[in-house]
Amino acid sequence: MGILEERAEELSKFFTSEDDVFALINLPAEVQAALFARYARTNKSVKEVFLGEFANVTEGRMDGISVESMVAAATSFHDRVFIGYGDDSVAQLCHIPVAVEGASNVLTKLLERSRLMSYLEQSTRAIKWDIKVDGKWRYTTPPELEQEEYESLKADFDAQMDASFQLYKDWITPVQTFLYNTYRDQYPEVEEAAFVSAVNAQALDILRPLLPAAITSNLGMIGSAQSWEKAVIFLQAYPLREAQDLAAKILRELRKVTPTFMERATMPDRGQLWSLYFDNTRNAAHMATGKIMPSVETEGPFSAQQATLHRYDEDGEDRICEAILYEAAFEPPISLAQAREVVGSLPPEDKAALINAYTGERVNRRHRPGRAFESSVYTFDIVADYGIFRDLQRHRMLTFDWQLLDNRLGFNTAQGLQGMTDVSQLYTAWDGVMSGAAALYDDMRAAFGSFVSQYCLPLATYIRFKMELNARELMHLVELRTQKGGHESYRELTQTMYNLVKDVHPNVGSALSFVDEAAYPLARI
Repeated sequence: MGILEERAEELSKFFTSEDDVFALINLPAEVQAALFARYARTNKSVKEVFLGEFANVTEGRMDGISVESMVAAATSFHDRVFIGYGDDSVAQLCHIPVAVEGASNVLTKLLERSRLMSYLEQSTRAIKWDIKVDGKWRYTTPPELEQEEYESLKADFDAQMDASFQLYKDWITPVQTFLYNTYRDQYPEVEEAAFVSAVNAQALDILRPLLPAAITSNLGMIGSAQSWEKAVIFLQAYPLREAQDLAAKILRELRKVTPTFMERATMPDRGQLWSLYFDNTRNAAHMATGKIMPSVETEGPFSAQQATLHRYDEDGEDRICEAILYEAAFEPPISLAQAREVVGSLPPEDKAALINAYTGERVNRRHRPGRAFESSVYTFDIVADYGIFRDLQRHRMLTFDWQLLDNRLGFNTAQGLQGMTDVSQLYTAWDGVMSGAAALYDDMRAAFGSFVSQYCLPLATYIRFKMELNARELMHLVELRTQKGGHESYRELTQTMYNLVKDVHPNVGSALSFVDEAAYPLARI
């Protein structure tokens, strides 16, 4: 009987099967990472590595195997391989879930920059923000405002927050009542509870732009130790006190779970140097652009959102065809140069047939063609309100970059209330909130610069952002975001993106067969 059979009962506490495919359970995160990293450097099985190097039986045991010994062995391994050799791939094997609560929406956007983490954030569409906690609306006051010299400015900030939230609260019931009375007769087949739920949700969509960027949010995140290390280093260097404070808190908690992988984050010649690099390059780029930029006027203010197809691959569909041939023509295998030569001689109808065959019959929007569609890239320059920006920013399989929130691009107004009695009262009060936010922004920018002043602006504020994505990710984004239940504004925006691409690449447009181009007066139904 071999050692695996002899210790099968003990192993069953940590491995789900005696088969050659099994999951790891009940193991600390650092131990899991060390096991797989060590696994790659030996011809032994992972269970043999576990028993030989991590599962010493001592006091303070868990099911006969010492957790302390396992962690000590993992720490020793990581000190040598991760800290000593700088093998970052080891840190990719250690995943840690972290909850961040009470962060501003300015900060959550920074947390969600990483492509390699998974996030779920508290919704501004599904939750009513009409309740105070301990006598205060749910927003973050920038720590920079807490200094005594800014007492008056902080009072102005709090007053602006109160005005935004109070208007939001005051109009929830009137808007819900209007939507109910307007549309109830149009949906007699919908049960009452479902209809009321849809009306309530639509009212929150309409009023959401009143909420400030300072609104607090709870965020659940799961990422590798490598991703967390980079997030901490980035936040340490970001010119917001809230970001820097959160970096310290995240680091404190991660060190309780995976101390070795977080060791470099604050080392003077590692993490601190990297943070300094972020800070220096940000400042240098800002100074350099100031020297070379001509005197230009900011476009705006805008009265509506817009999407512009700034750049695209004119030969994008040819590139997709080349990639299809490269992937599919394996008898005999051909080079990219040969594929390009073949595609160059094809008539348009043959290219269309090739793309159509590769796309196949899509039963639903989750059926997407392969990576050949990643060969054609599109760059969009978009102006939309901050609420829509935060909805779309969660897409990570693309290059998404944005400018700081600023009052010079204008503000969105309440939509979907045509025919509502006394709606002019809301519009008047809405404009008052926007004007107050714009004036406060100017005062805060004079005191703190552009970064801190973002907190006071409402989600109605227009912001510029860039989306650079390939045809495959475009398919995912526009087919998801044009679905009926989506927010009216991002449905219109992604419909525009789809039509811009369809105009220049009709075969790609035809492949996107689950785009919903309709308009719905009560989309949340």
